[in-house]
Amino acid sequence: MEVRALTEDLKYSSEQLDPIIKAIDKLQKDCIRSVDNIENTVLAIDTNLKNKIKSLGINIDAKEKEWNNVGGCSWW
Repeated sequence: MEVRALTEDLKYSSEQLDPIIKAIDKLQKDCIRSVDNIENTVLAIDTNLKNKIKSLGINIDAKEKEWNNVGGCSWW
């Protein structure tokens, strides 16, 4: 009798958890897709900015070396 009640409780719990598990799986896939979209957008923005800077005649590599030699914006 007790085993039957425990089995029924487990079955009920399993049925209640199925929709939650499916929702979590969907959320995980949506998060991965969102991260990919954000990374692609950031990459596109970076590429566009670099192209625009190059079209203005500014050498990005030289500016980066100059910045590294200065030591950033720290004053101490």
